[in-house]
Amino acid sequence: MSFFLRKASDDPGAFGMLDSRRERILEGRFYRLAAILARRSREANAWSYSLLYGLHRHMFENIFPESAGKERQTEVMLGAFPVPAPGKIKDRLRYLVESARSLIEESASMSDGTARAALVFPKAALFHADSVVTQPFIDGNKRWARLLLNALLIDCGFKPGTIVYEEQRAEYMRGIEKAIAGDADQLATILLRGWLEEDERYRSGAY
Repeated sequence: MSFFLRKASDDPGAFGMLDSRRERILEGRFYRLAAILARRSREANAWSYSLLYGLHRHMFENIFPESAGKERQTEVMLGAFPVPAPGKIKDRLRYLVESARSLIEESASMSDGTARAALVFPKAALFHADSVVTQPFIDGNKRWARLLLNALLIDCGFKPGTIVYEEQRAEYMRGIEKAIAGDADQLATILLRGWLEEDERYRSGAY
């Protein structure tokens, strides 16, 4: 089971191609951090720059300490997606923080679980697409965006977050593209489906 932790063969990034040992370490670290996040929800005001940078730093500090939590200083490309210039990264991160706080507060006011899911998952899908294309760090941005998504879902009451399988990659990427264009339905469905599966494992004690 994987939330696409393996880098594509044509996407070495600043970290370079990872050997199998480092892949295993990163995969284990992702799930440990996701499990830690799932144990305790944060209030909306806990979302800040420190949280966003801290998640990246904690994931990579034991493998790439020189890059963990470090903002990129160069222009990058992510296909046809609009990636912000280095000078605009903090504005985009500010927007992510404000979006997360707003959604957490909205979800907390809703007692009906079905209505809450209908509110949260489309907005979480848009949030995730925004975080993917922000690319704020030197590398490790996709893993960071997935961990950040899980933190948001957990704080909106959807423990333990969601999962996307490797075989869903094409569907997931189409969902990202559509969400960037403003249509979050496909990605929201994928994330909801992944949460239902993780929720079943969580309740059974297998998480």
